[in-house]
Amino acid sequence: MIFPESLIPVCSPKALKGDHPLKTFKDIQYYPLLHAESSHRDWNNWFRQKGIENIFPERHHFFELEMSAIQAAVSGPGIALANRYFIKDDLEMGILIEPFDTPPLLNESYYLSYPKSIIDRKSIILFKDWLISQVQL
Repeated sequence: MIFPESLIPVCSPKALKGDHPLKTFKDIQYYPLLHAESSHRDWNNWFRQKGIENIFPERHHFFELEMSAIQAAVSGPGIALANRYFIKDDLEMGILIEPFDTPPLLNESYYLSYPKSIIDRKSIILFKDWLISQVQL
């Protein structure tokens, strides 16, 4: 495993300046939820993990790619569930914020796979070491 998918809700700082501040999980219902088409169940899983029922957000926006949903969160009032590893720099720079201090939704994991027959190749070892170093940054 290279790293687990750790999904956290994120939004732009300006999103919190609207009519409904994000103080509790239930306040999410007033914000558009931003989804990637391939991960349309993630919000339901996040709500379930937090023990939240009967939340019906006003709007859902679907994007072909997760990065498009994240960019929409940077640009507008919506909230995206994003993989912490992919937005680390945005969080550090304050472009995105994590409105709740809560454990992430652990979904799938990312793996590097290759045939056993090439496990000892220098190029594979170098690539694997480089990939792991990039994730740990």
